[in-house]
Amino acid sequence: MALNIKTARSVDYRLNQFYAKRSLKPVTRLDDLRVPDSLARRLVLTGNRQLMMSEDARQWLREIVGLLEAAQIGGGFADYSDLYSATKKIIEAALSEGLRVENCRELLERLNETLAKEVDQRTFVVLLVGVELEGLDRLDIGEVSIEPAGVALLEAAGVHHAHANVSKHVAHSRAELWLLGRETGTPKVALAKFTENSQLAVGILTVFAAAMHHWGSVGFRIATIMAPEDTYQTSVFSSWAERDRSLVSHYRMPTQRFAISPRIVEQLGDAWDAFPVAVQKQDRSELEDALRRATYWFADAQRDTSVQMKLVKFCTAAESVFSTERDQVVKNVAIGIASTVCFSGVAANFDKPACKAIRDRVEVLYGMRSDVVHGASLRKVSDRDLGDLSQWVAWSLLAVAALSAHGYKTRERLAAENGRLYEQRSQLEQS
Repeated sequence: MALNIKTARSVDYRLNQFYAKRSLKPVTRLDDLRVPDSLARRLVLTGNRQLMMSEDARQWLREIVGLLEAAQIGGGFADYSDLYSATKKIIEAALSEGLRVENCRELLERLNETLAKEVDQRTFVVLLVGVELEGLDRLDIGEVSIEPAGVALLEAAGVHHAHANVSKHVAHSRAELWLLGRETGTPKVALAKFTENSQLAVGILTVFAAAMHHWGSVGFRIATIMAPEDTYQTSVFSSWAERDRSLVSHYRMPTQRFAISPRIVEQLGDAWDAFPVAVQKQDRSELEDALRRATYWFADAQRDTSVQMKLVKFCTAAESVFSTERDQVVKNVAIGIASTVCFSGVAANFDKPACKAIRDRVEVLYGMRSDVVHGASLRKVSDRDLGDLSQWVAWSLLAVAALSAHGYKTRERLAAENGRLYEQRSQLEQS
């Protein structure tokens, strides 16, 4: 790790200011701790000693860490909070010995030693629901893979697991699959990277599921279980009628699963490879970056429990790719969906309305979206509404991924081509 001369001098200056007179006050009595943000300003030394940073000293420390972060110290494997914690620990260790960090060079050397102990390759497994594998032992989706959940995978990897009671957790969740990924970084950074990649993988699976079923995403809920609200269980509620006052229990089972088989992979054709590549690659074009955002919104839409918000988020997914002008959003989105659906290779296996009919229907659905967002409307959104929109958007995203593989780099070029194809197709339909 190294800094240019200007940045190194800036760090040196701030280090000197940090150690200035009255910047660090010894804690000798309880009243010394009764200051605003005392926990954040406290330096803990050996021998049960403590120092309290002045607000100025705390600001100098923040600026030092900000300079280190801007210079990409940590190489993307540590974030601001990691750098702050490590720098603070280095300062505490030096002060415990009656010393100070003399300059930027010394700080960087100690940071390198500290971060080397925290950065490692970490493997994550998270329960995946709403998917099943048929005729496949595992499935790779770019940087992550889907594997059967259970201790067999851990034992094959030589992971100690007896203390974790893995089988009980898997059985309790009723999930049969794990999403597995490996990331390098501090615990916090590696988890953030894996979370992002796992959400993207869920989005990819969701788009595939919606594209391959006549009702789009309706009936599916594909998700990783990483938070309490992600649980995937049978729900139960009860009622009784006044006439007989007999309790009736109502059960609602988890939604259907997306069964991935060699046949499904074959039917998706080139899209099976082109779509994950387009949204997961690191060096993305402007169009691929928009496609990536759309995939996140699509995944979030199918997980949402509110039908109104599902509609809003599916529209947002489409906007991410097709909207290029603020004052013509509806037109651009409707034409974009209509033209890509009509020319999508995946959609060729399905019956679908005429191109103009798709545009008209999308405009109606977008009007419902506007009523929800701008008018706080709670109007009924039907399964057919969500089914049409989610499937058409899914087909569109797969078509856009194919176009990006053939050299399309910007949304402007995509919009121009969509307009040309739409006019061409509309004229054919009218003749």
